[in-house]
Amino acid sequence: MIRDTFDSVRDRLPESGEHGQVGIGTLIVFIAMVLVAAIAAGVLINTAGFLQTQAESTGEQSASQVSNSAQVVYASGNVNSGEDAIDLVNLTVMKAPGSDNINLSKATINWNGDQSAILTGTYAEGGDPSNLPDGSTFVISTINDSNLGTAPVLVESSDRLRLTLDASQIEDEIQAGQAVDLTLVTQSGAETTYTLVVPESLEQKETVNL
Repeated sequence: MIRDTFDSVRDRLPESGEHGQVGIGTLIVFIAMVLVAAIAAGVLINTAGFLQTQAESTGEQSASQVSNSAQVVYASGNVNSGEDAIDLVNLTVMKAPGSDNINLSKATINWNGDQSAILTGTYAEGGDPSNLPDGSTFVISTINDSNLGTAPVLVESSDRLRLTLDASQIEDEIQAGQAVDLTLVTQSGAETTYTLVVPESLEQKETVNL
C-alpha cells in the first residue's frame, strides 16, 4: 500500500532534466530583468544630469539678463537751428548696481518713435569727430572713466559714458511735444527702457532735458 502510494507520487514529479530547464529559464528571465533595470536607471541618471545642467544654464542666463543692465541717468537734446525740433540726442549711462562689466560697443538701442530702428554702438576714442552717428549707429564717448582706458566698457559704478544718437538721420528729427521710446539692450540681453519727451516749446533754447 505504502509502496503503491510512493510510486504514484514519484510518477507525478517531473524528471530532473525538466527541473534544470525550468531553473535555467528562470535565471535567464531574472538576468534580463536586471539588465533592463540597469539600462533604465542609467538613462534616468543621464537625463536627470542633463536637465540639471540645462536648468542651471538657463538660470544663469536669466539672472544675467535681469542684473547686467545699464541705467540712463540723464538725457538731453540739441535744438535745431529752426528751434522747432531735436536733431541730436545725448544719453548719459552707468551700469546698474550689482551688474558685471558692460561693453556698450556690443549693445544695441531700439528706437521707437514715428520711425523704428535698431542702432549699434561705435566708440569715439578721444572724441574723434569722424565717428558721427547715423541712421544705424550711436556713438559712445567718455564722460568719466575711473580706470582710464576701459571705455567703452562700464567697469565701476562711477563710470559714465555718453551715447549720441542722430535723430535727424532716423526720423527727420524729433518734433516739439513728441515722445520716443528707447530700449538699450546689453550684450547679455538685459533691457533698459527710457522715454524721451520733448518739451512743447523749444524757442530760444540750444539744449533741453529729455
